[in-house]
Amino acid sequence: AAAAFEKVSGDTQSGAAGDPLKDPLVVAVKDPFGNPRSGEALTVAVTGGGGSVGSPSATTGSDGRASIVWTLGQALGANTLTVTHALGTVTFTATARPGAPATVTAISGNGQNAAAGTALANPLVVEVKDRLGHLVSGARVAFVPTAGGGKASADTVTTGADGRAQAQWTLGGTAGAQTLEARIQGATTATFTATAVAGPAAKLEAVSGSGQNGTVGQNLAQAVVVKVSDAFGNGVLGAAAAFATTTAGGQATPAQAATGGNGQATTTWKLG
Repeated sequence: AAAAFEKVSGDTQSGAAGDPLKDPLVVAVKDPFGNPRSGEALTVAVTGGGGSVGSPSATTGSDGRASIVWTLGQALGANTLTVTHALGTVTFTATARPGAPATVTAISGNGQNAAAGTALANPLVVEVKDRLGHLVSGARVAFVPTAGGGKASADTVTTGADGRAQAQWTLGGTAGAQTLEARIQGATTATFTATAVAGPAAKLEAVSGSGQNGTVGQNLAQAVVVKVSDAFGNGVLGAAAAFATTTAGGQATPAQAATGGNGQATTTWKLG
């Protein structure tokens, strides 16, 4: 006859919420001499955490043991399960933790503008969750510029207890739209966009209109065009370009012009 009923292994595990535990729960029934008892009926019940088992009943095998696969509940925290035999009841406990990263979501920092080659004012912040929507800590997020160049302050950042990671984005030197992705292998990707605008004026250069010949007192056939650029060669909008003749008189009209979107300003030169 059965004389002993006991837990063998599988107690106090932790696993991803909503997933089966890595190891089965194992119980054993023995006779008074310690020999295994086969064919002993057991009742299995989830008593806390909302998980499940394949069957509410089990029977010991020739080794006197029964194995139970326990799928944890979807909520984080404590789970409990009981296995009952005619001799008594044993209780197993487990802890449900967040599962593998499934989604990477942009929280803040998207859609900013900054001068080309400079850092955005606000960091890029992402949030990582598992397939059930639980925040995942300790996940490594890669911040990868995908268009426009630039660089993140760190190639990878680990999420904190709040499931969030952040990085600063320094834009590339070319004005226009730029993109950066926050990635985790096996999870969705968060995409950030930013617009790089021309920085402060750093260079003035002639574009066209130099070296012409013309008639005294008349306008040259071609306009005089100059370009104002920032340190990366991007045309600066709205810069004031002043035109002045330095020899033989003459007149530039207008004497001052604001640059357009391409950084260029134009004047007409009347020879003296």
